Amino acid sequence: MKGFFLSSLLSLFVLISALGLKAAEDYRSEAEFLYEQRTIGSYKKCINLYLKALETNPNDYEANWKCSRAYIGYGEEAKKQNVEGWKDIGVKYGKEAMKFAQKAIEQEPNKPDGYY
Repeated sequence: MKGFFLSSLLSLFVLISALGLKAAEDYRSEAEFLYEQRTIGSYKKCINLYLKALETNPNDYEANWKCSRAYIGYGEEAKKQNVEGWKDIGVKYGKEAMKFAQKAIEQEPNKPDGYY
C-alpha cells in the first residue's frame, strides 16, 4: 500500500511538472509571435507571457533572455513613439532587461543570447 501511494504521488508530480513545462512552452510560443509584431502593446503582452513562463520555470534560459529582449523592445518603442515619460520608461525597462539577461548569462554563460 505504501509503495502504491508513493508511486501514485510520483506519477502525479511528473504529470504536473509536464503540464507546467507545456504551459511555459505555450507562453513562450505566444510571446514570440507577439514579439514579431513589434508594437508597444505587443511588447507589453510579450513581457507578461514570459513572466508567466518564468513563474513555471524560473531557470528557463530562453524565457529569461527573450524577456530581456522584450523589455528592451518596449523601451525602444516608447522612445520611438515619444510616449510621455519615455526616458523614465527606458531606465525602468532597461534595468528589468538587465536582470533577466543576467539570469540567462548565469544559466548559460557560453550562449550569446543573454549578452544581447
